[in-house]
Amino acid sequence: MTYQGSFNDLIYAKNDRTPSVARYRIACFDDGADMRAVIHLAHFANPVLSSQGIDADTDAALNKIIDIHFGGVRIDHVHLVVEAVDGMFEYPIDFDANEFHRRGNPATLQGSGKSQALSIDSKDVVGGSVSFFASSVKRHALSAAVENALR
Repeated sequence: MTYQGSFNDLIYAKNDRTPSVARYRIACFDDGADMRAVIHLAHFANPVLSSQGIDADTDAALNKIIDIHFGGVRIDHVHLVVEAVDGMFEYPIDFDANEFHRRGNPATLQGSGKSQALSIDSKDVVGGSVSFFASSVKRHALSAAVENALR
């Protein structure tokens, strides 16, 4: 099954708290094992890449879309596609594990002292559980499945 929604306007607060507008749509597809969702940001001011990665405005738009549509949905089943003048690229969605743990989400602390590590089950990282950001260092071309879902 493939679902492709129509484009919607998204009004969100930019990093400096001024209003901004983006266009987005959501598509869903079955990858053979599970349903997957795609957030397609289009007609979006070109994302600015900085030393921290894709700009904070893109992250603000991503979080607003997740808050609106993906509360309780596993983020490891959601893909982010950003369309800009240089093409369409997929950005993995990432989060801060320490923030996830501080918010009281399910996580196991292992080790002690400086060698402590958090263990988080990917199925527990869902919309509404933590703030998300686009991982620009892992930006890549669209997979065939994601590309087909957006056609």
